[in-house]
Amino acid sequence: MSFPKYPKYKDSGVEWLGEVPEHWELKKIKYLSSRISSGKTPLGGSEVYVDEGVTFLWSQNVYDEGLRLDDVVFITTLVDESMAVSRVIPNDILLNITGASIGRSCVVPRDFPSANVNQHVCVIRLNDPSQVPAVGWTFKSAPIKNQIDHAQNGAAREGLNFVQIGEMAVPLPPLPEQTAIASFLDAETSKIDALIAEQRRLIELLKEKRQALISAAVTGKIDVREFADVEAA
Repeated sequence: MSFPKYPKYKDSGVEWLGEVPEHWELKKIKYLSSRISSGKTPLGGSEVYVDEGVTFLWSQNVYDEGLRLDDVVFITTLVDESMAVSRVIPNDILLNITGASIGRSCVVPRDFPSANVNQHVCVIRLNDPSQVPAVGWTFKSAPIKNQIDHAQNGAAREGLNFVQIGEMAVPLPPLPEQTAIASFLDAETSKIDALIAEQRRLIELLKEKRQALISAAVTGKIDVREFADVEAA
């Protein structure tokens, strides 16, 4: 893929970011955010989880492609009220900060209902909601992933703290360009995602064909004697 470039670039001053367009700024997350925090696991063990109630998000629900809610759990409104400080609202950026999934992130959709999170998910709430789409995409980029790798405590992927997250730097163009970046990536990644989905469908069809071929051969549905003659020759 070939896309147009900006006319002039400058050194960002950040090793893992490299050059950025001359008119862009570099901002730390702490200066863009009104909240950088996480939740906790409710007291009471498995008994606090209910069949219906307030969505309670774990790191296993947070993916770069968005929230996955197949195995989501729920807490009561009473438990949610006791954890009001960690409530999640639409346009929050969720970032996994511990374990093997560290660095995965997504933006809470605008139509998402009330939710809460545990201590393995950081909630980043930007001061300006209009910056959320572009900054949300930035969290999925290599420069942010590299900063996360650099900032982790120890070599065993132990986790990120809120100070480290606040110190992360993101390239920030003027707002119209932020909007354009988000729109561009929404459109282009949708095309790529569609191709990935089609390839996965084809792979599944080929797997089914392979299984059917094996089953037919070993149950005598295919006369394979000519292959025996070829082997003998």
